Amino acid sequence: MARQWTWRSSVPRLCGLALGVTALLYAHPALAAVSPHLQPQITVPDPGGGTSPGGTVGGIREWHVIGIGLFCLIEALLIVGLLIRREARVRADEWFQQVVETAPTGMLMVDRDGTVLLANAQAETLFGYGRGDLLGRPADRLVPEYLLERFSTGRAKFVAASPTRSGTRIDTFARRKDGSAFSVEIGLSALRTPRGTFVLVAVTDLTERRRVEEELRTSQQEQRVLTGRMLEAQEAERRRIARELHDDLNQSLALLSIEMELLACVPPTSAPQTSQRMREFAARVKELSSSVHDLSHQLHPSKLEHLGLVAALKGLCQERNRSHGLIATFKYDAVPESVPADVALCVYRIAQEALWNVAKHSGTLRATVDLRGGSNAIRLRVSDDGDGFDLSAVNAGLGLVSMRERLNLVGGELVIDSHRAGGTRIDVRVPVPVARVTEPELASVAEDCS
Repeated sequence: MARQWTWRSSVPRLCGLALGVTALLYAHPALAAVSPHLQPQITVPDPGGGTSPGGTVGGIREWHVIGIGLFCLIEALLIVGLLIRREARVRADEWFQQVVETAPTGMLMVDRDGTVLLANAQAETLFGYGRGDLLGRPADRLVPEYLLERFSTGRAKFVAASPTRSGTRIDTFARRKDGSAFSVEIGLSALRTPRGTFVLVAVTDLTERRRVEEELRTSQQEQRVLTGRMLEAQEAERRRIARELHDDLNQSLALLSIEMELLACVPPTSAPQTSQRMREFAARVKELSSSVHDLSHQLHPSKLEHLGLVAALKGLCQERNRSHGLIATFKYDAVPESVPADVALCVYRIAQEALWNVAKHSGTLRATVDLRGGSNAIRLRVSDDGDGFDLSAVNAGLGLVSMRERLNLVGGELVIDSHRAGGTRIDVRVPVPVARVTEPELASVAEDCS
């Protein structure tokens, strides 16, 4: 069907056409060969303001070359413009598909009815479906059953309000091919096209984030509980020290002071008696000094600073043997010459806590403390042949929690192996630089600690 173009009066003059003349371009075979698919009817306006459709141009003789060239140029420009627009659309589609395909999140595009029109590789991975199982299928399959009604209602509301709600993000749950639900964050964006409005859905798997958040909440709760129990333990320790100072040291000093005043008021009748009383006073003062030393050692083991970890642990075993009746055997081998202060204190406190647990809970009097150096690490093992315990029942005990917290500060590891009636073994590994002592130095330390 011919198209009718109306031109300004300057155009027909340029092309050699008279005003008020209609030219049927498809009537001339030469022009039809140049532009077979563009055959418009051109109506030239007359000076009176109307158009005069009658008549034809008198053959090719009444055409100037410039007239034919103008129509060919117009045709060429139209074709080039169409090709450019088509190429631009093709490139835009390719870029869009590439962006969607390489997105780190699952990408889906659905229509108003919820049919999946587009899916990327990450969506296949998230949901467990192949692309062929996703395209052309309802997106309802990707939603848990208990959320289907809310999903359908929400999709309809979003599409209806799409001009103002693009970029909406929702935390919800999705369903995999195997039926399992998992936590996701979906981002919704509206795509308005001449063919209608579509919804682009970005799906992010939140499973790992939720796991980390739950672990963080649990850790924070445990930290709060631990902090409270630590404060209680500190207060209990302070009360114990206060009782020892008041009931033991203070009363012993008060009694010693009274006896010395009595001695001054009623002196012995002979020099030997005076000497005997003075020796008794000296022995009691020595006992008091030993008590103060033991109390100070409980607060902070000075041997760690002055004699090192080996001597401090040996002294700890000897002190436990005296105070608790234990038979604690201490062994060591190839211990680094210099152990960092924080590592030494950590190992010492763990051994101290372990021996305390042996004396209090194991039901045995025998224990072994084994300290060994190794490749870039120092290892401590405290073992007994006692009753053992159920690890799951006491895993949150303050003593074990304190051990783990100390080891976390120095990058150490703790392994506990205990069975009912099978004894308990506590293994500790702490990384330290290798610097082993010589055999003569080991012998010297052993002599000092004996």
